[in-house]
Amino acid sequence: MLRKVFRPQRFPGLAISATAAPMFAVMVAASFVATGRQYNPGRLDLPAAFLSPPSLTMQAATDRAIAALAASNAQLGRLAADTSVVALAPDLFTPAETVLTNRSTPPNAVVYLIQGFDRDKTRRLAAEAALTSHYQVPGTAFRLAVDHPVPPEAPIAVWLAPAEPPD
Repeated sequence: MLRKVFRPQRFPGLAISATAAPMFAVMVAASFVATGRQYNPGRLDLPAAFLSPPSLTMQAATDRAIAALAASNAQLGRLAADTSVVALAPDLFTPAETVLTNRSTPPNAVVYLIQGFDRDKTRRLAAEAALTSHYQVPGTAFRLAVDHPVPPEAPIAVWLAPAEPPD
């Protein structure tokens, strides 16, 4: 049937496409078979996360906050960022600014996403460093903990609102 429709003798390259497209569809469908058993370090509800991604407004606000955070390094001091934050803007952070780095001195600020991959490690690091000022960027999953109030001249300050410490 497909040979009559696509006429491979007229379009030789099309015969491969006619076979490749259904095989690709089978491969994609098969990847969802064991969704409940896949490695999920962020503990996301994968089907729900896939069907309801963050809004464009939330994505734009998060991007603005991360850019402002990177521009606020001088005011914040030593920074430790969750790898989920770094993944959103890898060029804005150095390897020494991730929570994965072993530090000789505690950070002055940690930043993470509420459901970020290393959020538990980041929260522990903030608690160990006695970071007592907590902020959020309203409408995003972005959180910041610092050892001093964020100065108003810091580029990130305009996006921040006070937040409760994580539980």
